[in-house]
Amino acid sequence: MFARLSTLKTPDEALHYVSKRRTGRDASAREHHHHRGEYYTTTATTTTMIFATTSSCPRSAMFLKNAFVKACVTFIVMAAAAAHAQRHALSSDVDHYSSPSVRLSADTSNAGSNARNVLIENDYEVTYGTYFKIVRMKCGFHHAVNNPSRCTKITYVLRKRGTAIPTTDPHTNESIETTNEDGVQTRHFEIPATSIAVGGTFVLAYLEMLDVNTDTLKLIDSRYMHSPCMQLAVHTGDIVDQATAVYDANWNMDTSAWSAKCDELNVDLAFTDEFGTGKCDNREDANVMFHGNADNTAILRAEWVKFVSLFFDKEQFANEYFALESDAVDAIKNYVEKGIVASLAEKKTCVWVQKSFDGQHYEILHDVYRTSLCTDAGMNAYEGEEGALKKAFAIDTQLEQFHSTIRDYDVVVDESYFYNVSSKNVTDYENNLAFDQLSGETVKAKTGNGGLLLRVDASRGNAMTDDLKESGEVRPALLLNDFVSNVYGGTLSNHDSCPKYFRRADEPEIYVTHENCAALEAADNEKKCVSDLKEEAERLTPSSSLLDSSAMATRGTMLARIGVSIATTMVVLLTIA
Repeated sequence: MFARLSTLKTPDEALHYVSKRRTGRDASAREHHHHRGEYYTTTATTTTMIFATTSSCPRSAMFLKNAFVKACVTFIVMAAAAAHAQRHALSSDVDHYSSPSVRLSADTSNAGSNARNVLIENDYEVTYGTYFKIVRMKCGFHHAVNNPSRCTKITYVLRKRGTAIPTTDPHTNESIETTNEDGVQTRHFEIPATSIAVGGTFVLAYLEMLDVNTDTLKLIDSRYMHSPCMQLAVHTGDIVDQATAVYDANWNMDTSAWSAKCDELNVDLAFTDEFGTGKCDNREDANVMFHGNADNTAILRAEWVKFVSLFFDKEQFANEYFALESDAVDAIKNYVEKGIVASLAEKKTCVWVQKSFDGQHYEILHDVYRTSLCTDAGMNAYEGEEGALKKAFAIDTQLEQFHSTIRDYDVVVDESYFYNVSSKNVTDYENNLAFDQLSGETVKAKTGNGGLLLRVDASRGNAMTDDLKESGEVRPALLLNDFVSNVYGGTLSNHDSCPKYFRRADEPEIYVTHENCAALEAADNEKKCVSDLKEEAERLTPSSSLLDSSAMATRGTMLARIGVSIATTMVVLLTIA
């Protein structure tokens, strides 16, 4: 038992192992390790046991475990680890990545790649050595190609803790570059990371999906955070909450307090974005730029969970997570196509709009991310100028043109920002888009005209933050299903405790606090959010034979109508004659 305990990295993992021993469960038996009960199915070998605890224990419970018990187990683990280390020191000669199961998958499969050189969507490339992996950013996603200054082709070398810094690329047998093609120094990390800082919400949901808990996630800025379980961690004091920046009266930014916390907590990994949010200024080599939120589609954004997993050796979990999300998205799209759109006379149309923050323009948002959500939901999307992300209309001179452009769309998705919507109603949202003006009165999305006006602030967290740009980035199946449910109504299940992103403009928003964590955990553990959704979509999708029968019936009805029309025309002509 001591030898086994020494392979576990935290008291949580040891607690899980000890509890299994007490219940007499066979450590080699087939088990299901799920993030909140949804995603992971693995064999309980020593490798998979490393990650078993956080996925088998509700997050709320993890944050509140008895400190004394953890301290005792910590002592046991440390003692066992020390004894074990003397006999089995981590060797650079051992091939830790020999099995495909511990490598990333290059596609939507839940099985890791057979190749040791894996390219992910031309976003980044991973080369697996024996005890390390080389991650080379390729910056091939659409946003980076169009904005090359926003993505640096940096190289990250991730090696097992306690091993030597590698110098040779096992794929090319050449020296690992010390400076990349952008002139940036290659950065070296020991993994798994042990002290993480995240200054924005852009990567929080990805970490949650991988069950990176507060034993590792040490520092966040919760001011604009939505996650109820991260709110719980702050509420219980299990994580340090520090503003990334403060501003003086002249809007000069000061990030020194954040950087000081990075030093105090010995942060060895800080996820930042292209704007440097949450950067640890005094620990440059700990900063990793995360680009997932800038990718083209909802499913591509979710795939960046694989990138995050590399820093924790959780590729297997990431593969299984992304495979389930991909399968669920495909099932929903198939259901929409065959179970909804096939019965409509014609497809609905969809456009995204907003009033600019400065109040000077109305904008139609037609980037790939938004238009693909429309098409995935079985609608025809607004097609803007190729290469442009939006089309702006000056409110004082182009109001009628704006209304004319969106007038006949069945669904208008409104992203106009309001800090506080608690006192707003559908009339307020319509007036904000000037539907009360003469040119706006006939817009189809206006109440009573037969269309639909949707908002993207269905669920609000700290500082009125919406979940669309947090968990919505890594949960594409729920995002699509919520969109479909609002557009068509009464379709697939949408469990009350699962994340919500869209709402009809005449419906109220919901507010999420740390008290909602347990309900979300329960829904996920019971597979209500994704697994059941996928199965329901598959079960309710009409078979091809039914579709053929429906199509024949539709054609028959159309022919009958044509026949009636021809007969009527003949009668009229004969009467005239």
